[in-house]
This record gives sequence, structure tokens and C-alpha cells, in this order.
Amino acid sequence: MTKKIDTYDEKRGQALVKEWINLALGGDVKVDADAIRDTLKHWYPGTFEVVVVDSPKAAQAEAQKHGHDKYVNPAWVSLDFDAGYGAWLEYWLGTPGALNAEAEEQAKRYVRYLRAGPWSLVALEGVAIISRRPQSVVRDEEGRLHNPDGPAVRFLDGFEVYAWRGVRVPKAWITETEKLEPKTALTWENIEQRRAAAELIGWARVLEALDAKVIQTDWSGTLMEADLPDSPGQRFVKVTCGTGRTFVLPVPSEYQTCLEAVAATYNVSPEVYSQIEGRT
Repeated sequence: MTKKIDTYDEKRGQALVKEWINLALGGDVKVDADAIRDTLKHWYPGTFEVVVVDSPKAAQAEAQKHGHDKYVNPAWVSLDFDAGYGAWLEYWLGTPGALNAEAEEQAKRYVRYLRAGPWSLVALEGVAIISRRPQSVVRDEEGRLHNPDGPAVRFLDGFEVYAWRGVRVPKAWITETEKLEPKTALTWENIEQRRAAAELIGWARVLEALDAKVIQTDWSGTLMEADLPDSPGQRFVKVTCGTGRTFVLPVPSEYQTCLEAVAATYNVSPEVYSQIEGRT
């Protein structure tokens, strides 16, 4: 930096964020090996052969062929981690006077490298293994990896990642959900995956298996309690929406009435929620 910048152009910043998210996750799998090689020669000594593969899994397999003891830099510094950094660099590159000549040169070089399309980099002696970007990425409304009907991430060679609300889960949980049993949601070792399994199965089925007890019932629904392996005394509300469907939602254990718990899911007080005539 050559001078203090006191203002931030939010509109330009947000536009760059969206552009770089699309660059990383938009399904473009092209790779510019020459641009990547040009950057690598500034990072590492010697001549690098750039090997492009179709997924991170393929990159691991390729690295094993060359031997892990030949790592120059085992960190995977590319679009899988640095897309946000690329947006940040481009913002300052577009801000007159923000960077000195040396910093500007380095920023331009790294932006060119990232825009060349490397999803991941494994740098070994004499060879750089580059994985292409994902062919498709599916996320939920909060931006988390999520696909209830298939892979959340798919690479060109068929390597896939399945995820539920940002949590990676076994493929069968998504493709054969009907075979998923409440016991899995209660005993699975990983707590986050356990929670995902419960949501996939449906908390109603899980609570049936736990023989949950009713704490309180009113016009808003039913407040229940059950002992989960990692959360004794966990409370839930069972509600019916305007479409007639029944849902069971986990809520904090401090709620003593169903109305209080349901209102909290809408981030309003029980008094305000009581005045709501139509609920979904």
C-alpha cells in the first residue's frame, strides 16, 4: 500500500465477489497452463512441468506417482481457497494509488494465475499438478454445499461430493435416503453428520425411535423433549404449516412453552407471533 484508503466502493466490491464466486463455482473447467507456468516460475526455482487433471482426487493420485517426499509446497493455494483473495486483490488493483509498483506487479501475477483456472495446486520437484474446477456446484440459500437429490459437487472425471446443509455426507444418505435409519442419526460418530442424518430422515421419525415425551401443547403445536447421545434434554417443537404438512424442529432447551419456541423460530416474541394470522 502507498497511501491510506478511507472509502470502500461497496457496489464494486460486491460485484467482484459475485464475479469470483462464479469464476470458482460456475462450471468452467478450462485451464490456461501457460499462465500458471508463468506464475510458478516466480514462486519456485527450476523448470516446472504443468500436469492438468480433472479432480482433486486425481491430483492426489498423480502426486503419489511422483512421491510425497518431493513436495516443494504441499499447500493447495488456488481457487478452492483463494477466490476471495482474488476478488480482494482485483478491488485494490482497480483503486488508483492503493498499491505500490512491486505490490501491484505481484497482485497482477497472482490474479492472472487464479483466473487461469487452477482449482488446486500440488507443487512437487519439477512438476505442478493442477486440478480443474468443479463441473457443477449446488448450494442452498445460505451458500452452503447442499443437494437433496444428487451430488453437491461434481468434477469432470466423475468424482463427486455429497453434502447436506454444508456438511459432507455419505453418498447413500442422499441417493438412498429411504434406507437411512434413526439408529444412524443417533449413533453416527461425527456429530455434524449425525445432525444431517436426522434432518434427512426427519426428526419426527427420530423422536419416535427415542420415545420423546410431551412437555406442553397449545394452539401453536407441541413441545417435546428427548435425550440425544450428544445432547441430553434436547427439545423440539412439532408444528403443522398452512399446507397441512407436519414438521419437527430442534429448539433450545430453555423454552418452556411451545408458543415461545415456535415464535423464536420466526425471531419474534410470543405476543407478536400470536397476532400472525397466516403461518407457513
